[in-house]
Amino acid sequence: MTGRWVVRLVCTLGLLCCAAGPASAVTLDVSAIEGAALSDTYIQEHLTFAQEYLSVRYDLGIREERVTLSVLSDPDATVVFRKDYGVVSGVFISDEIYLSYPAQGPGVYQVTLTAGDNAIVFPFRRKLLRLTGNTACSGGVRFADMASRFAGETAMGTAVSLQRDNTVSVPLVASGMYVAGQVHVSVREGSLTVTCAVDGKAAASVRDTHIYLLTDLGELADLSERFLRLLPSCESGYPVDIASRLNGADVVIVYVKMELDYDPNALERFVYRPDSIQMDWIRQMENNRDLPAVGRPGGRAERRC
Repeated sequence: MTGRWVVRLVCTLGLLCCAAGPASAVTLDVSAIEGAALSDTYIQEHLTFAQEYLSVRYDLGIREERVTLSVLSDPDATVVFRKDYGVVSGVFISDEIYLSYPAQGPGVYQVTLTAGDNAIVFPFRRKLLRLTGNTACSGGVRFADMASRFAGETAMGTAVSLQRDNTVSVPLVASGMYVAGQVHVSVREGSLTVTCAVDGKAAASVRDTHIYLLTDLGELADLSERFLRLLPSCESGYPVDIASRLNGADVVIVYVKMELDYDPNALERFVYRPDSIQMDWIRQMENNRDLPAVGRPGGRAERRC
């Protein structure tokens, strides 16, 4: 059996939801099938679960065999669980074994059940549950890096120059951890258009989306709805006239605030690296705060577009 995965299993799963507390154990009913090799598709469909605990069931019948069970993390072969259950007959059921979800995910484990001279080896993959009611924002610069009053905030805004035609594309970052799509900000012929696209791999249900356009960082004391509702805003895919709607500003910070349910397991991990060019534009915005808006339309920007 060297180099081959051999397994037959029945999985007993309870109905789960994110609000239901700790996940129950997956119970694998394992019997040897000589010569059967598992494909990646089979492992994905039958040996990949979001539950935190694994339990193994094995029917020895009338035989009496010494049973041992080990679980190793793959690929470093760290021992997660190892136990000698002694001589067993009838139906063997193991302990419930906790399997963590590693930072780089997904959790991949090798399980070996030995009954006498017969060793049954199979993989087990732990994935994440579907995340519900989570938030996503456009990638860029964290508000905490823009001003000290936003300390502790992980939300990001995307700084864009309005002085020339250009397009900025940044990731749509869900839960501060996953790339769930893309946000494109286009400046063309005096108009700004923000387009949000969710990656199909996220299998997402978008509950709500707000796109805020910040032309004066000083107007935002915090990221509460009380202040956000006073900012100019727009809808995905609809152009905004820069002269009339944004008072002819030179720089805008686009803040996409999305609420969604999604599956994170197939998504790329997001790594925060503040863009130096965007930081320069934010400094430019701050430097222009006290300058008179010569040649720009007077009055405050309209609040909705």
